[in-house]
Amino acid sequence: MFVFPKADYNLHLNDVTICINGNRLDIDVDNTMTDLPVEKEDEEAFVPSEIDNDEVRQLLRLMRDKGWLDDNLIPPKKVITNAQAAIMANFVTQRCFLPPKWGIFEKWWGRKGLRQSFNRGETECDYSDFIDALKKLK
Repeated sequence: MFVFPKADYNLHLNDVTICINGNRLDIDVDNTMTDLPVEKEDEEAFVPSEIDNDEVRQLLRLMRDKGWLDDNLIPPKKVITNAQAAIMANFVTQRCFLPPKWGIFEKWWGRKGLRQSFNRGETECDYSDFIDALKKLK
């Protein structure tokens, strides 16, 4: 089994070329190419220590699986509004019995004014489907 970091590499040794591209390992010996699958390194995404526990990580993984968080467990700005990010931050703290941590989520996710966005977003009926979807996460 080969495990490589996420970067791409090319290694040339005499008549052998080894190329690592994403999750593929290509070995070229005398112009005969062989493809082998490569297992990616299973790295844990960063979670601030103030909120890092197994329950929080599991909930964040479920949100990632829904497409609400990227691989770094951060909501993509092109997909998730500030109000939705605020609703998710509040949901994590409530579901995992943590005190409100607006500042931690703002710094970690690179978003400002999550508390204010939450106060606006929580009352808007546009987000009721989103809130219901969050509540169904198990």
